[in-house]
Amino acid sequence: PEGSVADALQAEGFPVLAVTGRHVDATRRFEHSISDPFGRLLVATAIEEGMLLLTQDSGILELSKRIRLPVAEATA
Repeated sequence: PEGSVADALQAEGFPVLAVTGRHVDATRRFEHSISDPFGRLLVATAIEEGMLLLTQDSGILELSKRIRLPVAEATA
């Protein structure tokens, strides 16, 4: 979009979250389950904030079948 991404997200009603120490600490739960550090951060943030994470990441989706995660498969 033209202009800032932050403004576009806000205009569409999407919350913009700051990464906090609480989110980073929560990633430790997934160190052995999710190899990608950013993927761990996304899952941990969704859990800490009580939000649903939409993803096409096969590793995260497979993990969500084994343990309860706030994850749903995003379709194209």
